Amino acid sequence: MRGLVFSRRVAKELTRDPLSYIFCIAAPIAMMLLFFVIYQNVPAEAQANMAIFRPDIISTGIAFFGYSFVMLFGTLLLSKDRATAYLTRLYASPMTPFDFLLGYFLPLFSVGVIQTVLTFAVSGILGAIADTPLSIVGCLRATVALLPSLLFFIACGLLFGALLSEKAAPGVSSVIITLSGIMGGVWMPLDTMPKLKQVFSVFPFSHAVSLARGAMQGVADEIGLHLAVTLGYTVVVAALAVYAMYRSTRWESR
Repeated sequence: MRGLVFSRRVAKELTRDPLSYIFCIAAPIAMMLLFFVIYQNVPAEAQANMAIFRPDIISTGIAFFGYSFVMLFGTLLLSKDRATAYLTRLYASPMTPFDFLLGYFLPLFSVGVIQTVLTFAVSGILGAIADTPLSIVGCLRATVALLPSLLFFIACGLLFGALLSEKAAPGVSSVIITLSGIMGGVWMPLDTMPKLKQVFSVFPFSHAVSLARGAMQGVADEIGLHLAVTLGYTVVVAALAVYAMYRSTRWESR
């Protein structure tokens, strides 16, 4: 109950920040429109080589990439609360580390789900225009497949927010944002770069995007591997976030 009450305060903080609307909501939609324009202006004979920009393919990558902005705002919010000693005062309350994590997690998760719905809604409209429609079932499957990625990015945000200062946290988050776009193959086909793909496969980003794209298209190739790697990283980072929050409550409450 205490975590739910605290989550309302966190949600209010998110709604008061206009940048959260720009990056978490507007940015994925703007990227979808940009890639749609690029794809539509490519000569017809070259569109086969630019299939990654099709709305039914790029949409899952954009939805995945959008979660990195959710991570950024989770990091900023938690690190800011620690810098202003707001959490220090709360540490004297009966709230547990789990209550704190739940309070930050629920609003960020809600933002991520809304972001996904809007991204697929816009992609569906653009797909109908480009004659590459998205199926409702495919979008639902992709949404479920993207949930581990959303949990991963939220866990990263809470981990960085609990460990880093208000000044250092954004820089580290920016690195993860860049890596997620490049290593995930969000806007470039990694299949055409097998050696690079092999290196990137050590990290969860390409597996998460492949899992979502496979779910969207109803393709089950290596779905077990992609899911296992994504969930494995998510569990590890989430455990580290819980431990970091526990240490933060113990250390800063002294």
